[in-house]
Amino acid sequence: MRRCFGKAFLAKATDLWKTIPLLLLVLATGCATLPQYARPRTAPLDSTRQQLSGGFAYRPLTIADFKAKALPRDLGIHQAHINAHSCIQIRPTRDTRFQIVARRLAGAVQYFGSITRIGFEAVLIPECSWWNPRMPKRLHAYVLQHEQIHFAISELAARRLTAAARRMARDYLSIGNTRQEVLDELQTKVQSLLDEAVQASLKEHTAFDEDASMSPNPRLQNWWYEDVTARLNQGRP
Repeated sequence: MRRCFGKAFLAKATDLWKTIPLLLLVLATGCATLPQYARPRTAPLDSTRQQLSGGFAYRPLTIADFKAKALPRDLGIHQAHINAHSCIQIRPTRDTRFQIVARRLAGAVQYFGSITRIGFEAVLIPECSWWNPRMPKRLHAYVLQHEQIHFAISELAARRLTAAARRMARDYLSIGNTRQEVLDELQTKVQSLLDEAVQASLKEHTAFDEDASMSPNPRLQNWWYEDVTARLNQGRP
């Protein structure tokens, strides 16, 4: 007979955040073609010196949300061609929980881990998001809408990831000899799903930039805005 002893160990979302080291970096440029530096990309979180708990979940953006005083060092030489720079992270929601239970089997202790609740959200981090103070005011509305669409694309990716992670969690069980071994495996499993989601979203971010970042294209950008807004409102990924 299997007997549970001790208390179940619950790991919170904050235990996951330290394993998610990437930020999505997206720009609004005024270039005729989309240069390599302007392509959506990921970057190590440590390079921005931001706290994982910072930022805010999806909502309408304002110019005041872009609080960085300068671009990252590797982009500084391109400042004249960059209108805005957004740092966005997809991370577990605060109510995400793992459960690890110890059981004695045939005289030995085994640990069993499961995901009791999981969700993801897109978060914009103001402290590393930059707005070009020399940008002509006539471009403000267009650029702000542009960054809003990038934020929306990330939020849609987070919702797809939430659905996929919850399907996975229904049947997933991690078994190990120590609590840490099980926790590491759970974190690795979630990280692999997150990596796949971020890479998939980069394709959509890039497609959007190729349509509307190389030069202002209000008609096409409005189409993107209406599309992502409709998908968000209808709960579609």
